[in-house]
Amino acid sequence: MILLSAILAGGGGDGLPVVLIGDQSPTGSRTSNGPCSAGIKLTRGGQFHTGFSNSSTTPTFSDVGGNQWSDNEFAAVGDDFECRFDVSSGTLQTGTANTWLAMTSDREWTVSVGGFGASVVLGTLRIRVVGAGSDSDTAAITMTASATP
Repeated sequence: MILLSAILAGGGGDGLPVVLIGDQSPTGSRTSNGPCSAGIKLTRGGQFHTGFSNSSTTPTFSDVGGNQWSDNEFAAVGDDFECRFDVSSGTLQTGTANTWLAMTSDREWTVSVGGFGASVVLGTLRIRVVGAGSDSDTAAITMTASATP
């Protein structure tokens, strides 16, 4: 069902790649005072990464197993697309929220804490063909950074 809607909305039949992203919940946590972080990243080349760190305010990103945002990864696949992360609650540490961004460069959004405390951001990641009226696909995202005693 999701694949069919991605083909109809933003890829497949029109010569553009099929867009297919999935819900993600990256988490950075520790049980002592200190920094931790979590985030998501979309690359211009079609890769979708999640990341976390249990010891830094900058997450380390890795591939989401088999969940690339484009079924056709090549260096400039993002040039035909734009993305958006709509925050429904919380505050991002890095990344532009609630606006369409050209995918002519990599895009990332992160949360972090420098010591005891927590930062949680809930939102929706959206990808579409440049200027299209409908999304090619969406994903629910929960990013958590938490340092507890």
